[in-house]
Parts: sequence; structure tokens; C-alpha cells
Amino acid sequence: MFPASSLTCALLDGNDLQRTAFTQLLQQLDNLTLVASCATAEEALAFYRQGGQADILFVAADTAGLNVLDTLTLLRSQSELIVLASQEQHATQALALPAVFSLQYPVSLALLRQVLQRVREQQLAAVLAAVPEQIPRYTAALFVKSGSRLLRVDMADIVYIEAVDDYASVVTERQKLLVSSNLKLLAAQLPMGQFQRIHRSYIVNVDHLVSIEENTVGLTKGIRLPIGKSYRDSFYRYLIRV
Repeated sequence: MFPASSLTCALLDGNDLQRTAFTQLLQQLDNLTLVASCATAEEALAFYRQGGQADILFVAADTAGLNVLDTLTLLRSQSELIVLASQEQHATQALALPAVFSLQYPVSLALLRQVLQRVREQQLAAVLAAVPEQIPRYTAALFVKSGSRLLRVDMADIVYIEAVDDYASVVTERQKLLVSSNLKLLAAQLPMGQFQRIHRSYIVNVDHLVSIEENTVGLTKGIRLPIGKSYRDSFYRYLIRV
């Protein structure tokens, strides 16, 4: 079984006591990281406008100055929204937004875990729905420039590709080629069904995948490479799909 995916979250609650209590609840969850705690809707909007990102936004519907339907619609476009309602009327308003989760204070740890699991399942379903039923497999070759030579490398022979400053190293079972191209440009030439990015510095040929142990992959020839945190979830979802 693959490890539970890690999520990030932001919290918007104008009540200092409620915000502190809920923050302490969030800190009890190993796979959830609080990246922003806001007391006003303006602070939350500023967080997103300045480039902040969070998988989930927990928002107290009774925050002063917060128009539930208008402001939450905007915030929902940035994160999965979970409304924290202290009154029944707020919960009813929140549910007027499609696919929005609602919790009522006080929130128990067990219920919070259940909602987070539903969020993960919903996100996974959305990703899988966007994946084509059949992933094309290619046998084409990759032509790379190494020094003054243009070399042909069969896709099937590539074990992995590594970023090396502004260049890339194409590693096969027989050789390692330093090529005059960066990882991003090479990735655009590779069939996604056969090659997966597992780290900001590594793309692997899944046909050479032997094992996965904790946060590393084992490839042919005894090669082990790290799985980057930001690539882990998409890599696992690909493996489940195939």
C-alpha cells in the first residue's frame, strides 16, 4: 500500500480562540501541514494573490466581513474548501456551493481525519478521470547532441535522465551521455507513458523500475534514486493506474 499523501492547508478564522484550538487539532495530523493562518478574509486573499498555495482551505463561515457565497467562491478556485460552521445557518449557506465540505465546531480529530480522506479520494478520482484509458507506448529513438556529435539513443535503452546544471545526463545500461540539453527540453520529447519524473533532477524509464522502498526507486543495474516530495503523489497515482 502506498503511503498517505501529504497535504497543505490554510486556515481562516476571525475568532482567536477557535483559530488556536483548531490549529492545535491540525498539528496532530502527520500528513497535513498548515502553511497560513489568517484572521480576516483580506489576509486570506492576500496570501493567494502573493502566490501562496494550499491544497485545502479551512474557513470559519462566521468570520467578520466574510460574505459566504461571494468570497468563498473566489477562495474555492484556489483550494479545496472545508467550511467550519458554528451555526446551522452558516452550514446551510456553505452547502449551497457544490462539492464543498462542511464541519461544525467543535470538530473532533476522528471526523477531521474522515473528511481529509474524502478530500484525498476526490482529488485522486479527478486525476484518474483526466488520464487517457490507454497510455501510448513508443519505440522511437531520442536524438541527443553530445559534444560535436548527434547521437541516437533508443528509448528502451534509457534507464534514467539526470539534470546536471544546464545540461542533462542520459544514462543507459551501457553508457552515460552528457548532452547539450536541459531536463525540461528532454522531457518534452519523451512519451509520458514510459517515462515519469520522480524528482526535480530525475526522470526514470518505468520499464527499468525494479522496486520502490520508502522514498526511493530501484532501477536495473542496482541504481537507486530519490523520489521528490512534490512528485511523489503523481508518481504513485501513475503506478496505480497502470
